[in-house]
Amino acid sequence: MNLKYVFITTLLLYFLNGCKPTSNKEKIIGKWESASNKKSEDIQGPDLELVNRKLIINFNQDLSMKLYVLRGSDTISVNSGTYNFENEMKHLVIYREGKKERKNIADISELSDSDLILIDISGNNDTLYLSRMK
Repeated sequence: MNLKYVFITTLLLYFLNGCKPTSNKEKIIGKWESASNKKSEDIQGPDLELVNRKLIINFNQDLSMKLYVLRGSDTISVNSGTYNFENEMKHLVIYREGKKERKNIADISELSDSDLILIDISGNNDTLYLSRMK
């Protein structure tokens, strides 16, 4: 009888441990690409050049990251850095490679299995929409 309760308790604890919510630190790991919600005909002036650019950000488990900027199929630049979290995992802080004093801070507006929305709070409040790459 006692063995039955030990087994059920162990099984229940195992199940509950597997159901704990995933933290932003775990959810962000992977490759993300920019998802523009603006059509090129809606954009005028110097911002029109940005429509043809795509960002790919790869967040690694060791808190390192790479940012790829592409135009069409051509890679324009690759930037490395590290990232961390502040404000109870609600802010993403990105440090440029070799320059810890140069950082960008973004509010994590949404982070799901498929979408990441970042709002730049260290600059001009730009919003970046990202989708997880498969």
